[in-house]
Amino acid sequence: MDELFFILFLLLIFDLLHSITGSVSGHTFLTGGRLCVIFRLLGFVKIYNKNHMESRREDDMALSQETDREGVSLEKFLRSAKLILGDKIDGADAFLDRFTDFDVEALRDLTRKRLLSVLVDVDDCIAPIYSAIPDANLAHVEGMLSFGVGVGVYSNCKGMDRLAPLREMGVQIYSGKFAKPSSKGFLEACANAGFDPRSTWMIGDNPITDGGAVGVLEGMAFVRPIDPPVEMGRLTLRKAISLPFSRCLRGIATGLHLEDNDRLVTSYDVHNWRD
Repeated sequence: MDELFFILFLLLIFDLLHSITGSVSGHTFLTGGRLCVIFRLLGFVKIYNKNHMESRREDDMALSQETDREGVSLEKFLRSAKLILGDKIDGADAFLDRFTDFDVEALRDLTRKRLLSVLVDVDDCIAPIYSAIPDANLAHVEGMLSFGVGVGVYSNCKGMDRLAPLREMGVQIYSGKFAKPSSKGFLEACANAGFDPRSTWMIGDNPITDGGAVGVLEGMAFVRPIDPPVEMGRLTLRKAISLPFSRCLRGIATGLHLEDNDRLVTSYDVHNWRD
């Protein structure tokens, strides 16, 4: 089913781009010819992924286990369309340059909101995609814990051995079935970690997925994504194709809703809040 949403998603984006440029109008999305293309592509993706997985080295097998809440779900699909077509993200609190700019005292004072615990995203937020968490970000998590702030992880990836340093600190890792941007996922991740949603913030890089916390948790802080080059050969075909699209959509949503948004606390505000 995930592959079907993925193919439908790509076809809808294709139609949307053509509609915007005026090259296509008044056509039906699911024509008979396109249905044939969908089913052929589904078969190709399944065959390719099976062969690709069988030939992958054992040390890369863990990578596939990290992607079972990723992909294009109906909820992500609908939220992407709503954000790109104009729905505003009302209720977000901050847009920071990096994760280490998340200063608990400053954000409490600048937003006048409760902040006793946080849920953090992983890929492109506190770590490069499918890579280890940098020492500076681990130290920042440790600092928040020492300050008495609860820290949990809510990512659409799971089974991540690279989160071992966080587990050793006592950070709770959400391993449930709900993927972002589902409101049920944010609430279940809080319950799993013993956090009160009314005093919990989400820290993430993506308005489409992480932004689902707006109106569900007490606060939402976005950070600019960590976007290093990705070893595409390590990814499945579906992920290798969908990653550029998802990053493109994230960039569009960020530009529409976060950039030049005077209502959001910035890293500059955090660094100068005592002045």
